[in-house]
Amino acid sequence: IDAVTVFPPVCLEAGKSYKIRLEFQKVDGRVDTPSASVLVDSIALIPRTDSVPFFHGSAVNENKRQEYEWYRCGDEFYRILKGSTQEVCRKYYYSIGMFVYDGAFECHCDSTGSLSLLCQSLGGQCDCKPNVVGRRCDRCAPGTFGFGPDGCRACDCNSIGALDNFCESQTGQCKCRPNTYGRQCDQCQPGYWNFPNCLPCVCNGHADTCDPKTGACISCRDSTEGHNCDRCIEGHYGNPLIGVGIPCRPCPCPGIASSGHSYATRCALDADTLDVVCECYEGYA
Repeated sequence: IDAVTVFPPVCLEAGKSYKIRLEFQKVDGRVDTPSASVLVDSIALIPRTDSVPFFHGSAVNENKRQEYEWYRCGDEFYRILKGSTQEVCRKYYYSIGMFVYDGAFECHCDSTGSLSLLCQSLGGQCDCKPNVVGRRCDRCAPGTFGFGPDGCRACDCNSIGALDNFCESQTGQCKCRPNTYGRQCDQCQPGYWNFPNCLPCVCNGHADTCDPKTGACISCRDSTEGHNCDRCIEGHYGNPLIGVGIPCRPCPCPGIASSGHSYATRCALDADTLDVVCECYEGYA
């Protein structure tokens, strides 16, 4: 983090748009970083002391200027991180602000995000509710969401499932890694299990979802059952494993159960002959 001062001073006209171009004189030829970027945190317009009317024109005003420079009051304008302000400088900041802006500003504290409608006389910072930021207290702090009467709530993005701890300002939706799910990215998306190492559900094409912790398939279709929908339900035969292609069908012993002419509750498919072998009731063969 650093601050850059523009010299020589320039005059800006009200109502005009200006472009600022940063030129770097030194480049490290040993490092190739075509994607390098510069983040501009803020731009401060600082008046020259010789342009402020109460710093010249009389011996009293000259003493004011000397005091302002002696205590290095102007250094405050160049600081990125603001610290405590010397009391001797505070009076000059008020006067300079009145001169530059031709008067004082209303606080305009946000009625939702502020604790009151009053603000600090120097800088105009309103008193914000928890996790609310901005001079007017009108938005959530980074890493929080849900701007409202109680302030903002922490995103609480899962440290493993989320890309970072920032979320969408209104809904609180975190940015999830692949195959993770939920507002906080703290679970596997549907069709996956074993958070945080999410794996696809293995249901042999007979179910769409599985238990997020055990991986057991939920609501097996096509007359299948089992952890992976990998066997036929009682009274059916076939091979439901994906890639085999033998669907589960009712046991023909000799008729199916609903026919009224079935004399077995179970049957199986002989892997060698592909014949259906019934487990007949006692007295039947």
